[in-house]
Amino acid sequence: MSATTKLENPSDLSFEEYNRWQNNAVLIENIRNQSFNLKSTDKYVFNGEDWLINDYEGFAIISTVNGNPENEHCFNRLVDLKHDLESRFKNKDSYYWLPEESYHQTIANTLSNEKFKVNIKEPGLVNQYSGIIETAFKKITVPSFSTPVAIQMLGFNVFGSCIALLGVFENEYDYQRILSFRKQFYSDPVLNNHGIKLTRPFIGHITFAYLGKELTDNEREELTGILTNLNTMIESMKIVFKISIAELRYFKNLSKFHKEPEYPTFNFTTDN
Repeated sequence: MSATTKLENPSDLSFEEYNRWQNNAVLIENIRNQSFNLKSTDKYVFNGEDWLINDYEGFAIISTVNGNPENEHCFNRLVDLKHDLESRFKNKDSYYWLPEESYHQTIANTLSNEKFKVNIKEPGLVNQYSGIIETAFKKITVPSFSTPVAIQMLGFNVFGSCIALLGVFENEYDYQRILSFRKQFYSDPVLNNHGIKLTRPFIGHITFAYLGKELTDNEREELTGILTNLNTMIESMKIVFKISIAELRYFKNLSKFHKEPEYPTFNFTTDN
């Protein structure tokens, strides 16, 4: 199957397609291809002395590593990986490393940047937005389990302008819980009227860094080698990201995801 064709289709993948996609993504030939397609972002720009963080405002439904119980081992291993990655790069000013507290899985994108401005900010709906999302949450039902959704972190690749750690599901029921939530969320007519719709398939990943300036070919080869080498170690680290809840979070930029007490939470387990 064509990777490009598949990701241009916004529909979520089947369980088999999803795991096959992720496993292929961390192979060296795909890492190299993606490294040579990696583009710098205008969200994080290094001016020679400091990083300039530009606004990219909006809301998303996410699950943070620290926001879920049972993730202490996962978080500690992610921090270890971040430090290992940082130490390997010679071009230190090329990558903006996200704060560890921001590590998360996006469950559903809502509106950001220009779409957020047009559909929510300009109509004066910012203060009502959490209530709109909460009403949608209350309509959603997923199969009940006492255990959290578990994503087994697999390895690094790059896409768009970021370095991310990808994950797979060992249990198909866990994947289907996520997909069931997304299907109901994105088919809500009220949300659709506010411009919220499915625009891309679910891909399990945690973003570590953004590229702040263009790379030379040698630097892209270096990136390929570093990620490929680290990927040989990750399986033995047994990093499992456990997801019990999904939350509405606001962001001014992609470095910090803010939660107010009134923002709604969706529970994937019967114990919450």
